[in-house]
Amino acid sequence: MERPRFGVNQALIYTSTIDPIAISEQMGSWLDSHPFILTTLDSKGLEFEDVVIAFDVERKSWAVKENQVSSLRLLRELYVAVTRAKRRVVILVRKNVSTMKDFFVSLENCRIMESDAKTAFLEFDSVTSSEDWFERGMKLFEDEEYKTAAGCFKAADEFSYFHWAQGKFEIAKGLKHDGTESLRKAARTFFESGEHERTLELLSCVMEMGWNSDDDYIYETSKAMCPSFFTPKQAILFALSRDKWNEISVDDLKSKATASLFHNYRGNPSLIAKVEECSKADRSSIEWSLPLVVGDYHMERMEYSKSVKLYLEADAPDFAKAEEATNCIIQMENSSKKTHSLIEVADIWTERKADATRASENVSKTGDTFLLLHLFESPQAVSRSSRPSIAYEKFGKDVVKNAFAKTKNAPMELLHNFSPDAFHVEIRQALDVKFKEKPMEAVSWYHQHNDETRAAQLAMERIKELKDEDLIKIIDMDLPLKGIPDEAARRGIEFQTKLIRACLNDDKIDLAISVTDKALFSVAIAQANMKQLFSVWSGSGSNQLIKTKLGMKKRRNKPGKGITFLRLLFQPNEFNDQARKNCMQWFGATFVEYVVSQATTKNERYAILSKFDQNAFNHLRPQPKPKRDTTQKQSTGNTKLKSNSSSRPSSNSTLPTKTNGGLLPTEGASFKPSDAVMIKDIKAKPELNGRTGTVNNFDKVSGRYEVALSASNGKVTQKLLFKPSNLEKYVPQNITPLSAAADDDDDSTNLPSLTSRNRSASSSSAYADDDSFVSDPSSLSSHTDESDVDETDSDNSIPALTNRNDSSTDDDASLPRINQRSVSDSSSNDSRGFYG
Repeated sequence: MERPRFGVNQALIYTSTIDPIAISEQMGSWLDSHPFILTTLDSKGLEFEDVVIAFDVERKSWAVKENQVSSLRLLRELYVAVTRAKRRVVILVRKNVSTMKDFFVSLENCRIMESDAKTAFLEFDSVTSSEDWFERGMKLFEDEEYKTAAGCFKAADEFSYFHWAQGKFEIAKGLKHDGTESLRKAARTFFESGEHERTLELLSCVMEMGWNSDDDYIYETSKAMCPSFFTPKQAILFALSRDKWNEISVDDLKSKATASLFHNYRGNPSLIAKVEECSKADRSSIEWSLPLVVGDYHMERMEYSKSVKLYLEADAPDFAKAEEATNCIIQMENSSKKTHSLIEVADIWTERKADATRASENVSKTGDTFLLLHLFESPQAVSRSSRPSIAYEKFGKDVVKNAFAKTKNAPMELLHNFSPDAFHVEIRQALDVKFKEKPMEAVSWYHQHNDETRAAQLAMERIKELKDEDLIKIIDMDLPLKGIPDEAARRGIEFQTKLIRACLNDDKIDLAISVTDKALFSVAIAQANMKQLFSVWSGSGSNQLIKTKLGMKKRRNKPGKGITFLRLLFQPNEFNDQARKNCMQWFGATFVEYVVSQATTKNERYAILSKFDQNAFNHLRPQPKPKRDTTQKQSTGNTKLKSNSSSRPSSNSTLPTKTNGGLLPTEGASFKPSDAVMIKDIKAKPELNGRTGTVNNFDKVSGRYEVALSASNGKVTQKLLFKPSNLEKYVPQNITPLSAAADDDDDSTNLPSLTSRNRSASSSSAYADDDSFVSDPSSLSSHTDESDVDETDSDNSIPALTNRNDSSTDDDASLPRINQRSVSDSSSNDSRGFYG
């Protein structure tokens, strides 16, 4: 059978499940490699005048009723093939196989014409010129039907276009290498035929896939022949693809239109070299078009501030490189240059308005750059974090201070968390503004921030402005403040005693001793302050601690006045000659006598004081007791008692009898020993007012009467010293005065009651066991500042009556022992205190 000759308007469309490639080759041999031997899929989108359909007619799929699914797919392929024809469709079937024919017969409204294939092909027989095939190929090429176009170009013997279309088809199928080679063949074919523009066009396609230096010659020759063929952008791309930086001009770098082409070449040494070759003015222009490239240039030259600025100003900021450049600045040695650069880059970061995020959100949260940016964004937050000292060490004083200055309402005192020493001036100024005329609050602020040194320094500078309670608080703070004793001395003994008491309560013995030193500055000052000092130290409750401290100070060659006073108070027996001499020189006899009198018993007093100065304390020498005249006592008998009351001293008479404290007053005396008195007008101990007692004697040193107070049962509860103005005579209503009893007739029936009463009073000599008995000077803290302790001599106030009653003769046995009233007041112990 003769081979039919199809033209540009005829196509053969086939499908087969047996061997599609074999069918294609068979059909191509039959039609002499006609370009339009297509599969159903390849024919989509194409149109022809006539279409020959060569399907596998023996498929069972044509039995639609029996094989519905596969038949539907076959029918879709048949639909595509049939609809490619504009004029006529010819379906090839085998003569002895009716499967296809039966299918079309089953369709309604389908007219079938049967003829011999040879007859049908005669109508298709035509001769097609190369021009027709080229024209059809170009149309298909424009429609991007590259495979079919390649067939047309091949039929037209246009191999340059054939390789072009073939390369396009292969690249579309993902065969990049094969496609590139096909395009390169096409370019060379065009170059050989002198079509330089087509050569450059194809080389543009090749350039995108990867350049081959073998193509340099045809490119340079074609470009020289067509210098205006490429746009500047295309020319730059060719230069970059070929690594021909000598073809890149400064204008290419400065142009915003072409600058994007260099982004992929950032970091290329040739590009950086190109930037280096530019003038400073040109480089400034390039910063606008290629900020990242110029940023790299400055980074290479360690011009970190400029590089950070350019990295952040780019349309697509390079935060990683900007952070790297910032870290390089932070790692520099401390210098003014570093300080300036850090402040500059911090401003660059924080002033970015490209997005709404904080600058610190664009860097690593654990890096130094984050700490720097966080410092300038919120210095308060950094100061309260765990890293303020690190920020100070890494950035320096001026950078931290600048961050606070640029942040609105940032409290400058928070600089303390960064470095108390470096920012002490700024902190002090901020506290002066914040607390104004409240220095104690500023001191407390320093104390709360563990800056004891500056708290003490501020307190010392403003110490005169501090209130008394503020200084007491400073004691509780344990501040190293040396000026407190001097300031306490300036404020007077009342504050000094408060301060000493506060120190003792807080076991600050050394400071208490220093304050005491100032309160003993001179003899006059010491004597003026002796009662207050004695009161506060003896009532401190810290005796053991004080004695321990004194034991530690014993080895000091020259103890101060405070230590000497305490030794005088607590260890008066342990003085050497030099120490006693110092006491007398520093404090005076009055002070020494007062302290020792309070600290010792009466029996010890003179023995201790005489070692200090016998002459000064001679008045305290014990007087020898007069010898008893028993003869006189026997001769007088009871008649003296009965004679009259004039034999007794009157209330207004003087009694030259010695007492423990000295002689009774010779003028204006209101009371005598054994007088019953009532207490009145006591302010320090108002509970004593109204109580009664018996006068023992008059104490010359204190100018007070010693009174033995009695309880309701008649027992003596305690002995106290009172001013005369705080006593009045007391006569019980149920007891007849002694003078009245003496005037009565010699009736001994009244005597037993008097005797009984006095014996009851004498039983109070056991008052040493009473809970109110006081013998340790330290227990006097409950007394007022005018309280004192002294012992009472066991001698009676009226020697005549005493001698008489002490007689052991039988003649006196029937008489009442009047001296029992005074005997009851004697004791080997002492519990006196000053009142009134």
